[in-house]
Amino acid sequence: AKELNLLGPGSKYLILDCGGGTVDITAHEVMRVKPLKLHETIPPEGGPWGAMEVNKAYRHFLKELFGEAIFSLLQKHLPKTFHDIMVEFEKKKRGDISIKDNRYIYELADVLGYLHDKPGSGYDGETTIQDLAHAYNERHPSAQIETSDRRFKRGKLLLSEELWKSFYKPTFCSIVAKTKDILHGRPEIKTIVVVGGFGESPYLQERVRCEFGDTHTVIVPEQPPPQAAIEAGAVYYGLYQSCIGSRKSRYHYGDRKHIVYKPGCGFSESDVA
Repeated sequence: AKELNLLGPGSKYLILDCGGGTVDITAHEVMRVKPLKLHETIPPEGGPWGAMEVNKAYRHFLKELFGEAIFSLLQKHLPKTFHDIMVEFEKKKRGDISIKDNRYIYELADVLGYLHDKPGSGYDGETTIQDLAHAYNERHPSAQIETSDRRFKRGKLLLSEELWKSFYKPTFCSIVAKTKDILHGRPEIKTIVVVGGFGESPYLQERVRCEFGDTHTVIVPEQPPPQAAIEAGAVYYGLYQSCIGSRKSRYHYGDRKHIVYKPGCGFSESDVA
């Protein structure tokens, strides 16, 4: 921060707080460093574009892959297996995107076999995961499941890069569009800081740098990392609430009243006009 003059008096920056449910966007101007005093320069913005939306997209994919009937059976009769599938996706989502060979591989285990062996599940056992994958690919020629790899037959789900990125696309489009809208007409903001749990996603960091790196300095804190940066900020604000000198309100409320002026009330007409 010191090297970039981020904390120098007069510097202005945008915060992208990317959490699980929402992305919250604020901008500040540094008025003073010691003790720290910040001035909020825009009303808080944001929307429901957090990490949970990416998880929802993956769940939707699984539902479309298995079909509504099998997907319902999976949730009802194999809740732990379904939970494990989602936990693995969460780990890959926040993992190192440079490890391409692992990023698009997900463990499905023998879901259909488990359902077939589960008493009372109602699954007939005739449909295979290969059948479901081929059917999915026919419906989605541009974002497919890799079925040629031998690992696919050992309970591994291999996603093409296009399919994997499609889970993020609606969320990222919303984040980028809102950020561009805020920055438009504000050339004085030169720095974007990415924080929050979702901010630890390497793919999100990559997209922010791709979209804004040519015109803005994009900072992803390392010590503390994005998630811990939010917690550290909350503790600091709890100790030094006066660090926020002023805020920008999205809405303003007032009340208009008309009172008949009475001579001799102690005020001149110009004082109350």
